Amino acid sequence: MFRLSAAVALLALAASSAAYSISRPEDGAIWDPSQPQIIAWSKVNTDPQTFAITLVHQASQPNTRQLLEDSVDGGQGSITVNPPSGGWPSGTAYQINFVQDSNHLDSILAQSQQFDIKLLELSHRWRVWLRRHGWSSPCVKRHFDRIYPVGSVCLGRTIHSPSFTLQ
Repeated sequence: MFRLSAAVALLALAASSAAYSISRPEDGAIWDPSQPQIIAWSKVNTDPQTFAITLVHQASQPNTRQLLEDSVDGGQGSITVNPPSGGWPSGTAYQINFVQDSNHLDSILAQSQQFDIKLLELSHRWRVWLRRHGWSSPCVKRHFDRIYPVGSVCLGRTIHSPSFTLQ
């Protein structure tokens, strides 16, 4: 009896560890509500070939769920999703779910880490620094959660030394 229970537990663990894994959005990412967003994942051969993508907000009462894409080819590894009409909703603690299909939204195959959807505001100090150095805001706005490292290039300019952090 014990051997059978242990075998079932090991099979369940193996099945759960070898499945779709959402790598983007990352934990703590920030989506601009007016921009298309990239969702990326990895899969194994035993995963279903297609799935649907939903945006979920479990922090709201009642929980909300919105279908973003249906019949996504799992072999692609990533997809760009456009904002729904009216833009992405604003708020914190959103997640992406991969579900079986649009008729089975409760059959979750994978779930992303939590991320926020909000307009990005730069602190006054950063806006001054950007103006002084001839930068336009897309260099930091587009990848706000990943400030360009020293030595990288944005809009033809090399970043030398932003010596403070965004607030």
